[in-house]
Order: sequence, then C-alpha cells, then structure tokens
Amino acid sequence: MLRTGQQPFFPNKDIPFGPVAQHTENSQGIIDMAPPRRACWLLLLQLALLPCSLAATQAPQPVAGEAALLLKIKSSWSDPSALAGWNASSAAVGAHCDWPYVGCDTAGRVANLTVANIGVTGPFPDAIGDLSSLVYLDLSHNSITSMFPTALYRCASIKYLDLSYNNLTGELPSNMGRSLRESLTALILNDNRFSGAIPPDLGSMKRLQKLWLANNLFDACELPASFKNLVNLVSLWAANCNLVGEFPSSVLEMPELQELDLANNGLTGSIPPRVWSLSKLQILDLSANNFTGDVVVDGNGLAARSLTQIDISGNYKLTGSIPEAFGLLENLTLLNLFFNSFSGEIPTFIARLPSLWVLQLNSNRFTGALPAELGKHSDLRFVVVDDNALTGAFPEGLCARSHLVYLNADNNRFYGSIPVGLANCATLEALSVNNNQLTGAIPEGFCLAAPQPAAAGEAALLLKIKSTWGDPPALAGWNASAAGAHCDWPHVGCDTAGRVANLTIDSVGITGPFPDAIGDLSALTYLDLYNNSILGVFPTALYRCASIEHLDLSQNNLTGELPSDMGRSLGENLTDLILDNNLFSGAIPPDIGSMTRLQTLWLANNPFDAGPLPASFKNLVGLVSLWADNCNLVGEFPSSVLEMPELELLALSQNALTGSIPPKVWSLSKLQILYLYTNNFTGDVVVHRIAKSLIEIDISENYKLTGSIPEAFGLLENLTTLSLFVNGFSGEIPASIARLPSLRILRLNSNRFIGTLPEELGKHSNLGYVEVDDNALTGAIPEGLCTRGHFGLLIADNNRFNGSIPVSLANCATLVTLSLKSNRLTGTLPAELGKHSNLGYVEVDDNALTGAIPEGLCARGQFYYLRADNNRLNGSIPVSLSNCATLQRLSLNNNQLTGAIPEDLCAGDGQLYYLDVENNRLNGSIPSGIANCATLSQLHLGNNQLTGIIP
Repeated sequence: MLRTGQQPFFPNKDIPFGPVAQHTENSQGIIDMAPPRRACWLLLLQLALLPCSLAATQAPQPVAGEAALLLKIKSSWSDPSALAGWNASSAAVGAHCDWPYVGCDTAGRVANLTVANIGVTGPFPDAIGDLSSLVYLDLSHNSITSMFPTALYRCASIKYLDLSYNNLTGELPSNMGRSLRESLTALILNDNRFSGAIPPDLGSMKRLQKLWLANNLFDACELPASFKNLVNLVSLWAANCNLVGEFPSSVLEMPELQELDLANNGLTGSIPPRVWSLSKLQILDLSANNFTGDVVVDGNGLAARSLTQIDISGNYKLTGSIPEAFGLLENLTLLNLFFNSFSGEIPTFIARLPSLWVLQLNSNRFTGALPAELGKHSDLRFVVVDDNALTGAFPEGLCARSHLVYLNADNNRFYGSIPVGLANCATLEALSVNNNQLTGAIPEGFCLAAPQPAAAGEAALLLKIKSTWGDPPALAGWNASAAGAHCDWPHVGCDTAGRVANLTIDSVGITGPFPDAIGDLSALTYLDLYNNSILGVFPTALYRCASIEHLDLSQNNLTGELPSDMGRSLGENLTDLILDNNLFSGAIPPDIGSMTRLQTLWLANNPFDAGPLPASFKNLVGLVSLWADNCNLVGEFPSSVLEMPELELLALSQNALTGSIPPKVWSLSKLQILYLYTNNFTGDVVVHRIAKSLIEIDISENYKLTGSIPEAFGLLENLTTLSLFVNGFSGEIPASIARLPSLRILRLNSNRFIGTLPEELGKHSNLGYVEVDDNALTGAIPEGLCTRGHFGLLIADNNRFNGSIPVSLANCATLVTLSLKSNRLTGTLPAELGKHSNLGYVEVDDNALTGAIPEGLCARGQFYYLRADNNRLNGSIPVSLSNCATLQRLSLNNNQLTGAIPEDLCAGDGQLYYLDVENNRLNGSIPSGIANCATLSQLHLGNNQLTGIIP
C-alpha cells in the first residue's frame, strides 16, 4: 500500500517490562547522535508508572482534576520540553483545555489527547486511564515503552486509539477485544515490537473500522478466524505480521473493506476470486507473499470497481495473463505486478485506464508490444517493464499528457528509434532502455540542462514540485496568488537572496515521484523528505544541487539500485546522507567512499544484495554516525570502520557478519554507541584499550560469543546500558560492573554465567533494570539493588539463587516486576511487597517459599499477575485480592493454602482471566462470585476440599 513510510527502527533493544518478551528489538536512541525522531529515553523508567493498569472503570474525574491528571502524565514522561505549556501555574479550572495537544468537551473534560511525533520517551502513563471522557488518543511516532497499556481498559468512551511507531513490546492481552470497550472504532498498533499471537479476541470488536497491526514481531500464525465478525472494518493493515497459511477467509466476510494490506507475509495458495468482489475495496496490497497460480476474477465480474491501487508484486509464482476485468477499473492509479511469472501480451485496455499513474510490470514473461495508446488517456508517470520479452517500437504518446517521469524498459527486444516525443518530455527524469535492439540517433534535447532560475523563479519551481505530487493538502499554503512570498510558505526556508535553501517536508503523507524541479533549486542546502511515500529510484536530479549539505530521503518507497556514481555526483558539500527504511536493492556503492566530508551515513533497513561494507569506506574519516543495520552485510567485521577516528555511533546489527569482534573497535576514542547485536560473531571479546566515552554496548544475540566479560568494561564511567544476552559468555560477573556510576540497564540473560550477582549492584548508580535469567548463578539476591531509588525490574529466572527475597526489594518504591521462578529461594514473600510501589508482576513459582501471601500486593491498585506455583505457601488467599480490580492472573497451584476462596475475586469490572488453585487444602463452597468473571478463560480448582458446583 502506498502509505506514509514506516518509522525507522533505530538500533537498540527493547526493554520488556514484564518477562513475556525478552529478546525483541527496539527503536530508541540514547544521545544526540541518535536519529532525530527517536529522543533519548534513558532518563529511564519512571518505572513506578510502568505496569499497565487494568483497573475497573472509575467514576468521572471532576473537571478540576483533569489538569492534575495531565500534569501527572507529563511527569511520567520526565517533563518533556514539548509539553512545557502544561504547567501548574496555568492549571486553573478549565485552563487545561487551552494547553497544546489537548481538546475538551463542553464540560471541560479531556476528550482528545493528540501527543504525536514530539519525542516523548518513557512508559505509558497510568493516569491516562483516569481521563474518564477520553474519546481520541494519538501517541504515535514517539518512544513510549512497556507492554500494551491495559490502563486504557478504564477509558469507557475511547473511540480512537493510535499507539503506532513506538517501542511497545510483549504479547497483546488475550482479553483486549472485550476489555477495550465496544465504542472503539480505530485500533492502530503498527510499527511496535509486539510479539506472541494476534489475539482472536480482537474479533469481538464489532464496531471497529480501522485495524492496523503491521510491522510487529508476532509469532507465525494465521489471521484469526474470529476476524470474520469485523463486518464494519474499513481498513485492515497487517503487513509484515508473520502471517502464514492460505489467504485468510475471514477477510472475505468484511463488506465495508476499503483498504486491505497483507504484504510481506508468508501467505500461500491462490488469491481467492472473491477478494475482487469486495465492492468497496480501493487499495489491495498482497505483495511479497508466496501466492501461486493464475489471478482469477469471478465470472460475475469485478465488483470492486472502486479500486485505486493493486499491488500483487513479489510473489514470484503468480502466473497467467492480466485479467481482462482490470480494464474496468476507471479509478486505478497504480498497478504493480512485478517479480511474478505473468505472461502473454499487455492488454490494450491497460493503456485506456483514465486514472493510471504507475505501471510496474517488470520481471515477468510478457511478450508483444507496449500498447500504442499508453500515455494518451491518463497522467501516466511511471512505466517499469524491464526484464520481460517485449518487442516492437516504443509508443509515441507515452508523454502525451506531459506527466511522464520515469521509463525503464531494459532487457527486452524493443526495436526502432527512441521517440522524439520523449526528448521533448519536460517532466522526464530517467530513461533506461539498456539491452534492446534500438536503432537510430538519440533525439536532440535529452542532454540539455534547464537554465538555473533566479530567485524570482523559485516560487514557480515550488509550484511545479507541488503539482508533481498531485497538489497534496499539506502544501495548500503554496499558491500562485502568494508567489512573491514563497519564503513564508510552510516547509520552506530561504537564504538572504530569497532562494530556497531549506525544504523540510517530512511526515505529511506525500505520495508520488521525486519532482525533477527540486534539482533546479540552485541554493538548496537542506532537504528533508523523511516519512512520506515517494516513489521511484534514487533521484539523480539531486546531482544538480551543488550546494546540498543535508539529504534525508528515509522512510519512503524508493526502489532500485543506488547509482554507482552517486558519491562523486552528489557534490562535495554533502555531510548527511540519510537513506534508511526504503526499498533500495543491489550493492552498496563503493563510490560513497569518495564523500569525504560525510558525517552521517544511514543506510539501514534496505534490501541490499548480500555483500561486505565497501572497503572504500575507510576514506570516510570524518564520519560521526554510521547506521547500517539490516543491510544484508556478510563477511567479517568491516575493517574500513576501524579507520574512522571521529565515529561516535556505530550500528551494524541484524546482519550476517562473522568472525571475531576486532579489539581495535574498542579503541575508537570517540565511540559512544556500539550496536553489533544479531550477527554471527564468535569467540572471546578481547579489549586492549577501551573508548571511555562509551554509553551503550549491545552485542547480544550473536549466540557464539564466549569467554568472560572484559575487565575493561569496568572502566566505563559513562556506560548506561550493557546488553550481552543470548550468547555463550561464562565465568563470574565482575564486581567492577556493579561499581559503574552510570549503569541503568544490565542484560546478561541466556549465557553461562556462574557465581553470584555482585554484592554492590545497585549501590553506585541509578540502576533500573537487571535481567540475568537462564544462567547458573548462585548465592543471594543483593540487598542493595534499590539503594538509589530507581530500580524497577528484576528477571532472574532459571538460576540457582538461594536465601530469601530481600526485604529491601519489597520496600522499593519503584519496583514494577519481580520474576524469580525456578531457583532455590526459601523464606517468605516479604509482607511489605506491593505496599510501597506500583507493583504489577510477581512470578516466583518453583522455589521453596513458605509463609503467607502478602496482604498488600494490590495496595496501590496496579497489581495484575501472581504466579507462585510449586512452593510451600500456607495460610489463606488474601481477601484483599478480591478487591483487586486489576488482577488478571492468579496461579497458586501445589502449595499448602487453606481456608476459602474469596467470594468476590471478580468484583466490579474485574479482568481475571486465569485462576489456578489446584493441589492445595482449600475448603468451603466454590464461590458464586466466579460467575461474575466475564473474562475468565481458565479455571483450575481440583485436589482441594471444596464443595458445590461451578456457577
């Protein structure tokens, strides 16, 4: 689907605030070098606010309390500068309705909260759940952490929820469909790091009109069959969701569907004919799946006459001819069939489609000629037909409507001459006709550069740019009636001579080709087109911009190979080249190594061919930031990187690099962030001299890194994050790690560490997070983890820890998650646990704990998960848990509990979905209140002394 581009996933790892998703990726930066749309988040963890509350619907806040809630939300995010207008001095009753990003109803209650794309970092504030009249919530394009925020269950009036492009992790709750209120019409969760299965319970949200789940890390699964109940759904975006199986039949039961995007999954079988019968369908994107066979349109014809975009490219084994019914699509602007096995001639009716802009048929088996009328009946802009077996002459009328921008017809059998009409096509930017049988001369006019305009012509160029993009609403302020004041137009900045020097048009929903007129802005130094849907290949029109210094084309739909001469041709002034998150292919051009003034080079998340980082990059001696994650890099660690003395950020994660991590990388004296995670590095990590400026180290998920933690890491006074998880490290954890004065996150899980956790851990820094599960650690849990009052999460499962749970942890006011299962712990669960913090999650099963379950677990109204199976707990189940409206899971199997099950475990609007008290000594009647557990899906009561029947 041609839509706004995806948020860049900047190199780092997600910090799961609950043990359900421990190894997913994240998109957060740490320091100013990080991508500008990923603000620093390691002011870490207002962790006391992290657990997503599941409280019952509360009574409406008085209007006077709404400002206080907004200030609490602001505080949860560490008072970001973007919310400076939210302040107590202007918090008089009703004044909050004039605060930025806030909209109120007539009673002065917050109904709309649109805090999108302002760099917010931190947890989802529980206080949002107390905005009783909230209807519209948009927190997209920020860096919000934690799991799905079940505090939203309390928002009884919510209709629109957008949490897209954040850093949310973990599994989506199994009961979220029933719990998110029946009023919800839009659920937008794309571009996070959610894992697990797509909950079938979403199918119960029958009023839903928009459901966007794309670009998450779900387990391989089929789209739930329950989605057939979403009969009001208008837009379904589930691209890159790890979907498998055949085309989901549930989609065919959605009569209101206008947008369907299931691209980049593993769907198989044929495309069902019924999909073409969805009468309101406008956009269909099934690209990059494994569909096979002919594309068949039902004998009843094509009911979806409103289709504007069809993309079934990249399936490779779709066969047959282009369906004749496509000729009926008068609104069709885009037809993408490339990278398939279609055959036969290109039908004449394709040329007569009145709205066609983009025709991409490359890499198929088409024969015959291009239709003679192609270009005469629509504002055709892109024609890509390379790698077929086409013959005949090029149609004379390709540019008849004066909009053609790009023609690629390489590797066919075209003959005759190049039409003179193409030479006279003022809009044409790229013509590629390699490897054909063309004859005759190249028509005059192809190589004549347009004269550079004076400042007076700049407005005309901007209007031409606007026209190329179809006059988008975001550029409505660009108009001919104000042509003399173009320097005051939105998104435009000028130099003192009135020439356009800065063009910043990011995230405004532009769709279409890159305008050639941008190349005529002779004074342009700064161009930012980030996060749009710009099409085509890399725009060589930029070669004419001799003054360009900053170029950001990231998060678009640019395709093809990067030009082999781009380094020499982009001008010697360029300092920032930002091309991440597009669809560039081929090799990374060695010529980029000639751009010796380059300081920022971001190539991440493009499907380049497998290959090493070019050796010529050693010439980029001024490079400060290199981001080449997920670029299909292979071979050993690129030695060219070791010749970059100014490097502060190095991110080569999610590639297939092999061999050892060279000792010299640790000697780059200015290095602050090093991300090498998810590669295939092996061997010991050897450090001779270390860059003491390092703030973050993430070499996790290489699986075969071995040896001990280098002693030199203990010298890193600025280190905030150390991630070594899922490797083969061994030995003891050095005591020096505990003394690092800036350490906040320590992730050592899934290694072979032995010995104890250092006794001083937590005493010397604002430690917030420790993950050491799946090792062979012994000894006691350190007493001082929360000494500095910032500790929020301890995951230490599957070790050999002994002794008791420290009382100091129970008294920790910031503690959120405590997971200690499968150890050798003894003693009691501390009585203070839950009384002083927003504790949400406790998992201590498979230990030897005794004593009573603490009464205060839910004292702060945030507690939702207790699993303590296979211990020796005694006493009764606390009555206080029956008043815990947030409780989701209570699992106490195989203990020595006595007394009755509390009557009202599901009092009010409780969210309990799992209750297991088997194998205890409970007595009395099975409580009738269990009938009130509307969300209960599993109930285990066996092997007790209970009487009665299950209600």
